[in-house]
Order: sequence, then structure tokens, then C-alpha cells
Amino acid sequence: MRQDNDDENMEQIQRLIEEIKREKQMMRDEAHIIRGELSQAMYNEDLR
Repeated sequence: MRQDNDDENMEQIQRLIEEIKREKQMMRDEAHIIRGELSQAMYNEDLR
């Protein structure tokens, strides 16, 4: 019985870790986009 609980907990932990990894990658991607937009805005401002 206890082993079943441990196995379920491990599976849940693994799922949460995978979800966190996906969200972390999404945040990295968003940060990359924002940096690109900021660079473009600064470049356009320099051209004025």
C-alpha cells in the first residue's frame, strides 16, 4: 500500500517537473521576444 502511494507521488512529481520545465522554456522564449522588441525599438529611436 505504501509503495503504491510512493509510486503515485513520484509520478505526480515527475509530471510537475515536466510542467515547470515547459513553463520555464515558455518564459525564456517570451523574454527572447521582448529583448528583440526592445532592441528594435531602441534601434528605431536611434534612427530618428
